[in-house]
Amino acid sequence: MTIDNTTTLIYKTFNFTQILEGQFATHDAIANVTSQIVSMGLYYRVDWELSEVNYDKNGEQCLHLEFKDDKRAMMVKIKGLNSIHGQVI
Repeated sequence: MTIDNTTTLIYKTFNFTQILEGQFATHDAIANVTSQIVSMGLYYRVDWELSEVNYDKNGEQCLHLEFKDDKRAMMVKIKGLNSIHGQVI
């Protein structure tokens, strides 16, 4: 999804935390995602930002990551993020 020359990738919170309830689950998932993106050489607020946390139509919490350009977003999408289940998302 492209908005104002930025690209947003959306990830489900509970793919990135083992904590199943409470606000700490959100913070844990954000920390997990952030550490993986930083390890790719991208910096928070320079290359990308957490733009939104909301619930989708199925009631699942989602993290919206807004990248400064399509190239950075594509790099993350191609490399993928490791979920807690051992899958690359």
